[in-house]
Amino acid sequence: MKNPYYNNIVTPIDFNDFTELIIEQTYQIASLFNCDITLLHVLHEVKSIKDNIKEYYDPDEDIIKKMRLLSSIYHKKYEIEFNYKILQGEVSDTIVSFAYENYARLIVMGKVGRIHINQTKAIGNNTAQVIRKAYCPVLVTSPFGVKKEFNTILFPIDLTHPISQKINAAIQFSRFYLSSLKIVFVMTIKNMNRENEFKQKLEKIRIFMIENNVHCTTSLLANLEPHKTIADEILDYATYSEADMIFLMTQEENEIDWHHTYIGSTATQIIKNATVPVLTVTPFQNTFQVF
Repeated sequence: MKNPYYNNIVTPIDFNDFTELIIEQTYQIASLFNCDITLLHVLHEVKSIKDNIKEYYDPDEDIIKKMRLLSSIYHKKYEIEFNYKILQGEVSDTIVSFAYENYARLIVMGKVGRIHINQTKAIGNNTAQVIRKAYCPVLVTSPFGVKKEFNTILFPIDLTHPISQKINAAIQFSRFYLSSLKIVFVMTIKNMNRENEFKQKLEKIRIFMIENNVHCTTSLLANLEPHKTIADEILDYATYSEADMIFLMTQEENEIDWHHTYIGSTATQIIKNATVPVLTVTPFQNTFQVF
């Protein structure tokens, strides 16, 4: 019998053109974790508001049939447990609450919902809010295809801020997936005078990783072109290094009230423009329960 705690991946769906791709990517992750999948659909259309309390429309029979059919099809296809749930409420809050209450190991969702379906280089508001609020890691799928293996993981870090929790999370992540980590830091004109310091820090990280049985390479990049951003440099390197996934820590370690901060601009641009899945983790999530 499986342990019900952290043995479930929650996959929100809204029946857009990427639904099949999102479910397929979820399966590839679930097969590594050997856990179940719950397909979640949130009804968010408001029927009425009374005393500031919103009443939402109940699911119609068509929605119920779609969810039941999807669960059945993928259960038969992959022979793993596919559950489904239909809830009512604000989309992002409902997803986050459901994942938390059901001890989800991971949330897997697309970059955009139905209203942004033609924007492959965008991030929908619900996805952004879930990343910001979730108590577990969030995997944002790529609209360009499903990754079946994660042999090479790109891990951008900021050496100008504390990184201890980021490194510990990266070690756990790499061990679980048996992946090779490519750690990269991008210098700018403002901190170019600290190049030797950054090189020394990267070498210490590389040695620490090797001592912890993690295959790791480090690279120091320079962002000198005025028309390019740090995110551009990281995405270019992801393509060059043939990364299978980008691993992002979306908040700083010294951020106290992290659920009420915004995703950094660099992280946002990476998620928007990445052509591979992006796994987002905050430094305060219990990664021992996830990886």
